[in-house]
Amino acid sequence: MGIKVFDKRLLEHLPMLKVLDLHGNKLKHLDWTFTETLTSLSYIDISGNLFSELSNSSIMTLRHIKSINLSNNNWKCNCALEWVKVLPSPIPESVDCSGPLSLRYLSIVNVPSSQLTCVPASVRCSTFSFTGKYHTQLNISCSFGGDPFPKVSWIRPDGVKLQYYNYDHPNYVVSETGMLTIKSLDILDDGRWTLHVNNVKKQNSVSLSVTVTGISTTTTTTTTTNGTSTFSLTAPSTSSMTTITATFGITLAMDSRGGGSRSNNCSSYIILKMKTSTIVVLLAVLLMSEQAMGQSWWDRFRNRVQSGYDTASGHVQQAAEEAEAIARQAAERARDAAARARELARQAADGTRDFVRRRIDDLD
Repeated sequence: MGIKVFDKRLLEHLPMLKVLDLHGNKLKHLDWTFTETLTSLSYIDISGNLFSELSNSSIMTLRHIKSINLSNNNWKCNCALEWVKVLPSPIPESVDCSGPLSLRYLSIVNVPSSQLTCVPASVRCSTFSFTGKYHTQLNISCSFGGDPFPKVSWIRPDGVKLQYYNYDHPNYVVSETGMLTIKSLDILDDGRWTLHVNNVKKQNSVSLSVTVTGISTTTTTTTTTNGTSTFSLTAPSTSSMTTITATFGITLAMDSRGGGSRSNNCSSYIILKMKTSTIVVLLAVLLMSEQAMGQSWWDRFRNRVQSGYDTASGHVQQAAEEAEAIARQAAERARDAAARARELARQAADGTRDFVRRRIDDLD
């Protein structure tokens, strides 16, 4: 069929699966952790693929395994494959060495253990510091060595582990050779990464630094013109849609009664700009001495300010209700999509069960 990658999630809803036939494909690797749940699996056929190595921990958890077909692969005969020699016949006899050159075409049962050697895992990086611009792609590559080729794991600054079989984090791709591709750099990628490599002989780890440039941060700007100070606060563009600008003006008013005494007249204006609409809220606070202005005027002014604030609050409430309605519609569409996905998964599972039953009938 030419399958190059097999997603283990296809088996999540088949706990009673007994036969897994993957022969005649182009598989080089298989995430064998599916064996932890498929405890009823008794027959596996991975013949006619491109496998070069197979850890004994991969299938030793299968308590009911009766047979596994390993023939016609690119097996590299080393110490990691020696365990195959103790499997019941005729399994070992079907494993022919494709490498190293000195063992090519030999059945593994005819290779002395002294010739099944391994080389410890190693990693070498030309640089340990990588830089990329926000929301752009970044490739991080090091040189890996070892026989068998080591298992490579990249640990993000927040502890998330990324490996070749990486189904849960589509923004990241770990290639067969261990190179990490970050499709779109984000804030979570900024910081110290850890690179783990290991094989049957050795474990190794190195630390690398990733710097993400161009991330918008909260900035503050203050300018003064003719005694008026302008204070500008800009929220991060990655998560905020709001820009707030505040202007503070201070004037000095002479006491109306004379005598040279002064009192502060402080006005503040706050302009709130949102992405979907523009709401202008004028909040003025005049701090003046009772000698300069009567208290009754202050009460009237405060009432006018409160009225303007109430009007603006109404606009904000309306915008919030519209946003909530949009969110509800999006949630409903998401639920519909999830239901369709579950139905497709169920249909796929039914088809797989029918296929397995036919295979079991053929074997019987």
